[in-house]
Amino acid sequence: MLMKFSFDIDKRSGYSIAHAVKTIMLIGQNHIGRERLMKRLALNEASARTLLRRLEKQGYVTPGTAGHELTEKGKRLFLYVSKNVSGPKIIVDKKIAVSKYNVAYLIRHKTGKIRHGIEQRDQAIPLGAEGLITLVYDNGLVMPGLKLRVPQLNNLFEFKDGDVLLIGSAKTEVLADIAALNSAIRLL
Repeated sequence: MLMKFSFDIDKRSGYSIAHAVKTIMLIGQNHIGRERLMKRLALNEASARTLLRRLEKQGYVTPGTAGHELTEKGKRLFLYVSKNVSGPKIIVDKKIAVSKYNVAYLIRHKTGKIRHGIEQRDQAIPLGAEGLITLVYDNGLVMPGLKLRVPQLNNLFEFKDGDVLLIGSAKTEVLADIAALNSAIRLL
């Protein structure tokens, strides 16, 4: 489980749990203000403000002079996600692509949680994805259940047996990113 990361999401808020985790990851890499956050997550001002206030209230971030900063609780979550999830990486290979924008995340040692890959796709679609491809690493990238090898992506990350690669596809890069991240964090 994601370090007991609980975060109430109001369906009217305009953001998801993936937006919350992405916000923590962006702040952890470099302090970020609301304006840049709005652009990076394609959120309107009200949603970005509400998201930051919720993260503040739950003890993950605190406002600073150069934008928001992570608290100790936020740093623990940032380190946990950074250790277990790599990405995002843009996929330009149109042979594997489902849509115009394709964004990949690698999740370490989670092959055991993958059944067919459909479950991850079903988690991505409500967030605006047009599709999501799930691949597992077993001496090469393989589609779960099909044993179909996908060699052209082997150089995308440093893979280890047991890793999972999720490729979210959408009409915008932000939607592809958030959709793939949503499926990735649910594997944690």
